[in-house]
Amino acid sequence: MKNQAKKFVALLLCTGLVASVAALSACGDGRGAILIEGDFSTEATAEQRAEVLEKVSSFSQHDMFEVEGESTSRNVRMYSDGVIGMEMSASQEGMSMNYSMDMDVRADHTITIASEQDVRGSGTMSFAMGMNVQISGAGADSMNENMEMSFSGNTYNDVSYMYIDGSMSVTASGQSATQDGKFKMDFNSIFDQVMGETSDLSMLLPHINGDGAAMFIDEGTTTKLKISFDKNAWLEIYGSALENVAGDISAATEQLLDAMQFNCFDLYFELDADGALLGYGTDIDASVDTTVTVEGVSVQVYLGMDMSSWLVNTDRAAGQLPTDLDSYEDANML
Repeated sequence: MKNQAKKFVALLLCTGLVASVAALSACGDGRGAILIEGDFSTEATAEQRAEVLEKVSSFSQHDMFEVEGESTSRNVRMYSDGVIGMEMSASQEGMSMNYSMDMDVRADHTITIASEQDVRGSGTMSFAMGMNVQISGAGADSMNENMEMSFSGNTYNDVSYMYIDGSMSVTASGQSATQDGKFKMDFNSIFDQVMGETSDLSMLLPHINGDGAAMFIDEGTTTKLKISFDKNAWLEIYGSALENVAGDISAATEQLLDAMQFNCFDLYFELDADGALLGYGTDIDASVDTTVTVEGVSVQVYLGMDMSSWLVNTDRAAGQLPTDLDSYEDANML
């Protein structure tokens, strides 16, 4: 029966993983914003598409943080705003399992880069995530695990840390702690939590020339692109990663996508006259509430998301860093 319980956990997690990867990247009418605006009514010609693909195929998030020459600097706006919610439940042979996760993020933070080591940033962030897993039933190891984490306040960064002047709260293993003050966390860790895999172009670039990706172009002083993926492209992009983790779940994935209210999955770029990257962003708006079957087990699934994430050049420089950063407590020590 323990093996059966483990199987239930795997089924819930694999279904949840389908949902969560969809939320990695909102289509201008929802929460968030479109930070690369343009006239995207014209679809790129085959010649334009080939020329653009040659330029963007080697881009990465690191290009946004590079500067050339000692006298140059760059200001990058890091923006993420949206919500994700998931609920899943399954029961069989007297056992039941329930899984829920929700995340709410608002971040608007500007980073000024003068050199590899001369980096400063300032802005505001609010991040909250909660997760609950319940398992009950005859012969099963009961479980009721609840985890919540949040932080909010004014934010600053240097080359190593993200600094938060505000509050943090953690609930885990039945214990809770909330503290107002000044904290610091590893910059890369916070970047990954707030931006998610929307900033990882390596996942999307191999697919932008596929049948499920339409490219629209606005050519002016700068070149702006909008690449709209369809549901089939979404499945192609994320399906292999899911199967690497959970095995063959193609049937459940198809059921989820068939029931999904899919509005958009868009990728934007802006390039200067020389083809250098000025910014990019991803935008997704989708929800699903349905029952899927995974290896003969019926799983009830709800997923809702409205998320927008961007890295773009801006003329506005970051504010000056506080003089007391040495006094900020390491959040890992709290």
